[in-house]
Amino acid sequence: MTEKQLFDTGYQVIPGTNPPKYHTKYDSYTDTNLRVLEDSFLKDNVVVYAVAVDINGYLPTHNTKYSIPGGGLNYDRSKRVFKDEVGLAAAMNRMIFSGMFLTLVLVVLAIYISNRISNRVKLIAEEANRVAGGDLTPSNLALDSKDEVGNLSRSFNNMVSKLRDLAEKSQYSARLIDNYTRDLLRSTENVSLSANTVTSKMILVSDSMKKMEDSTGRVAQTTQNVLEDLSVAAVSSQKFLDNMEDSKQAMSVAHNVVQDLEFQVDKVGQFILVKRFTEVAGTLEHVVGELQETLDTIKL
Repeated sequence: MTEKQLFDTGYQVIPGTNPPKYHTKYDSYTDTNLRVLEDSFLKDNVVVYAVAVDINGYLPTHNTKYSIPGGGLNYDRSKRVFKDEVGLAAAMNRMIFSGMFLTLVLVVLAIYISNRISNRVKLIAEEANRVAGGDLTPSNLALDSKDEVGNLSRSFNNMVSKLRDLAEKSQYSARLIDNYTRDLLRSTENVSLSANTVTSKMILVSDSMKKMEDSTGRVAQTTQNVLEDLSVAAVSSQKFLDNMEDSKQAMSVAHNVVQDLEFQVDKVGQFILVKRFTEVAGTLEHVVGELQETLDTIKL
């Protein structure tokens, strides 16, 4: 079904009905499916009856008890628009009575719950004032309740128990601190006596330190003289090292000169060898020429 069909208000009069009954686009569906649900309320001991009507008071399907054809106004109530005075009055009276009864029950229930909660809260407040006054004995609150006030009571009782344990631990700590303070005072007196003895000994140590200071001054002067002599020696050593460095450079130059001379000598030797080879080659060429002339003469 579409939404338009489900909320159809185009009521079609069923001929021959008085008071008139109406068909809609959804009443056949409610006849098949809604009456089963409405009949289930006939067995309910609390609900008088339950029906579904639209905004105009149209009731498409009533339960089986009130859907008897020819049963009159009271028992043939399906597919009718309830705007008659009898129907409206019955519905209004039931609604008023039910509303008044429900309101009365709610008021009585609210007063009962309020008194029950307020009395228990007052008891918790009295216990809190007692604890604030320094009385940490166990409370008389009811701890078996499962509601929020019961949870609050159990939490309050746990708090009192923990405060009592804390107070006992604080008293024990106070006693320990008192004992420690007494021991500290005795130790302080002993330290004072020891301090006087140490002061007298420190005076003797101070005199000894004065003498050691004088001796240290003389040692420092001697050390200064030694340092000055060492400084002079360091200057002489540095000069010696500088001379050694100059000598090292001069020897390096001499070594380079010697290597250069060796190279020049090698070149001269090579030149002499080449010259001798040239002279020998010329002599051989001359000899070969003479031999060639001799051979030519022999041939002739």
